[in-house]
Amino acid sequence: VAYVDDRETYDLTDGEQRINSVLNRSDGDAARTLRDLWSSTNEDYPITVYGRDAKIEVVIKSVNQIERGVAQVRFTRTLRRPRDTRTVTRSYVATVGYDFQPETRQRLQDVWANPLGFVVTSYRVDAETLEN
Repeated sequence: VAYVDDRETYDLTDGEQRINSVLNRSDGDAARTLRDLWSSTNEDYPITVYGRDAKIEVVIKSVNQIERGVAQVRFTRTLRRPRDTRTVTRSYVATVGYDFQPETRQRLQDVWANPLGFVVTSYRVDAETLEN
C-alpha cells in the first residue's frame, strides 16, 4: 500500500525523498519505468505535465492478492492545482509484482527502512473506468 501511495503521489515538497524511497523498494522493470518517468527528457515527465505547484493525492481503496507475488491495488488520484478551484479525481488499478529479498539489504539504514526486504519487481497502472 505504501509503495503505490508513494509512487503515485505528486508533491514536489517531498518529491525527491519520496521517489528515492520508491526506487529503493523497486527492482527490474518497476525501477526502470520509474526512472524513465522521472527523466526530464520524457514527454510525460511529471513536472512538465503538472507543473511545480500541483499536487496529486492518492487514496487506496482496496488491495487484493491475485497470486503469490502479485497484488492489485485499487486507488484514486485527485489532482489539485493552487489557482484552480476544480479538482479532478480518477480511479485506477495497479498490478504489482513483488518479492521479499531481505538478504540483499546491507546497510543498517536500509534494514530499518525495509526490514523484510519488500521489493516491487513489476508495476502497471490502468484506468479503472473509461472516460467519455
